[in-house]
Amino acid sequence: MFMKILMINKFYYIKGGAEKCFFNQINLFLRNNIDYCCFSMKHEKNFTYKYQDLFANEIDFDNMSIIDKIINSQKIIFNFNAYRKIKNLINITKPDIAHLHNIYHHLSPSIIYALKEKNIPIVITLHDFKLVCPTYNLLCKEDRCDGCFSIKNKIKAMYKKCHKQSFINTFILLTEFSIHNILKTYHKNIDYFITPSYFLYDKLIKYGYPKEKIIVLPNFVKREFLDTNFRINNNRGYCLYFGRLSKEKGIYTLLKAFLHLKDKTLYIVGNGPEENNVRKFILNYGLSNVKILGFLEEKQLKSIIKNSLFVILPSICHENCSMAILEAMALGKPVIASNTGGTPEIVTENYNGLLFNPGNVDELIDKINYLYYNKELISVMSKNAIEKINKKYTEEIYFSNLLSIY
Repeated sequence: MFMKILMINKFYYIKGGAEKCFFNQINLFLRNNIDYCCFSMKHEKNFTYKYQDLFANEIDFDNMSIIDKIINSQKIIFNFNAYRKIKNLINITKPDIAHLHNIYHHLSPSIIYALKEKNIPIVITLHDFKLVCPTYNLLCKEDRCDGCFSIKNKIKAMYKKCHKQSFINTFILLTEFSIHNILKTYHKNIDYFITPSYFLYDKLIKYGYPKEKIIVLPNFVKREFLDTNFRINNNRGYCLYFGRLSKEKGIYTLLKAFLHLKDKTLYIVGNGPEENNVRKFILNYGLSNVKILGFLEEKQLKSIIKNSLFVILPSICHENCSMAILEAMALGKPVIASNTGGTPEIVTENYNGLLFNPGNVDELIDKINYLYYNKELISVMSKNAIEKINKKYTEEIYFSNLLSIY
C-alpha cells in the first residue's frame, strides 16, 4: 500500500491515554513500513520531530487568567495559526489521508477546514466523548450525564459549572460545542469516525451522526505489552491502581475502600491534579498500607503490573476503551472496574474480572475481598484475560482493520 498518512494530535508527548494510542499507532506504521507525517502543537515536553517548526503555536489554557481565556476563546472555535501551519505542512509532505486523534481546543476544527480545502480524506479516532459532551467525559461534576444536545442539559451544565467549577470555562466550551454542531463541522467534513467502543457508537447515532460513517475499532495493546511467558505465581500479593490521579477516575472511591481493607496492600502508580490531595488523604487517615509510586516508565510499570494480584480501575466517569484495562489484561491480570461506558465490553463479570457500580464503596470492598481470597479464580481470570486480548485487541487485528478503513 503506497500512501502517506498525516497523523494529528494536539500533544506530541505522552500526556494521557489518547497520546499513548497516538504513538502506539505511529509505532505500528514504522513496523509495517507505512509512510507518515505528523502535526501537533509546540510544547517543551514534545518528542523531537523533523517538522516540529511547522507545529501550531503553544496555547496553555490551564495557566491563563480569566481575561486571557476570554481573549483567546476564539482560538478554541477556529485557530488561525493552526490553520496556516497545517496548510504549510501539507504543501511540503503531500499526505494522502489525515488521521485525527485529540485535536479539540488547542488545534481546533480549523485544521479540518484546511484539510478539506486540500481534498484530503479525514478519519478521526474518538478517544473521549467530546462530540457529544463539551467537557469530554459525560460527567456533570460527579454525576454521569447524557451529553449537552438538549437546551435543558446545556442550562444544567451552566448552572452546575461543569468544567473546572467555572461559569466562564463552561460557557466558552458550550459556545464552541454549539457553534460546531450548528455548522455540522464534524458531521459534514469527517469521512469516518472510529469509535473504540459500542457505547460511544450508540451515543453518536443518538445525537445525529451518520451511522454509515461510524466504525467501531477498539484500541490495541502493542506487542511489547503482551505477556508471552505468563506465570500465575508471578505476584507479590498487592492490589494495583495505575492511571491519572483525578476525581473522575474514582481515586477517592478506591481510597475509601482501603480504609476498610487495612490488611491488604494497595500500590498507586501515576500522577495528576489530585496527587497532593491523595497524599494528604493517605497521611490523614493513616493508610500505611497504601503506597504511591508516582509516574513510572513503561518497563517499571510492566514489572509492577506483572507482580500484582489484580488491578482496580474505579472510574466514576464513563470510560471509552481504557488502555489501562487492556494493558493489565495483556499482562495476565484480572481487573476490578466500575460498570461504566465501554468497560463492560472489555471486562466480563467472573470471566476476566469483576464489575461494580461506580462510586459504590461497599460494593468495591466486597469485590476486592471476593477476588483476593480466591486464588484459583484469579488464576482462571488471568488466563482468560490474556486470551481475550489475543482474540480482539492485538496490533495485528487493529492494523488489518485500519488498512480496510484507509
